[in-house]
Amino acid sequence: MVLVAVSCGAGHGSTTDDREIAIYSAVIRAVVTQPAGQTTTTRPHLSVFVVPADERTPISLEVQAGIVDALHSYVTVRFDDKRSEAIDIHSTDKVVHQNGVLLALGKIPAGRDDVTVEVERYERAGVDRTFRVRLHRTGSTWAVTSVS
Repeated sequence: MVLVAVSCGAGHGSTTDDREIAIYSAVIRAVVTQPAGQTTTTRPHLSVFVVPADERTPISLEVQAGIVDALHSYVTVRFDDKRSEAIDIHSTDKVVHQNGVLLALGKIPAGRDDVTVEVERYERAGVDRTFRVRLHRTGSTWAVTSVS
């Protein structure tokens, strides 16, 4: 007798992943263009290191891959498990590796058409800022309505 088991990923559907990819990609685009502190960073093809704001709530590998794919022509995105992995601990001002930026992405709240995501942008010691990014969905597109 042969027993075949088939498992379905209930609760991990691509619709949820697609929503997270669209929202986080829009948030990253919006925040990398904002000044973190006294200076504005406008570097071509910036290296962006991303961590979840709450390390106990990781961003799924499917969503990470989708974000990298969505933004590959805009910025280089690298996901880390911890903030310390993105920071050069040997530099006196604790810069982000590759002169990039570190973004700590907050959780995406439930919301049909409007959401707000908090994200911390860090470049080096003393140059960091927390943003609240508001987005609105029209059809399948999430657009940033404000960054504060």
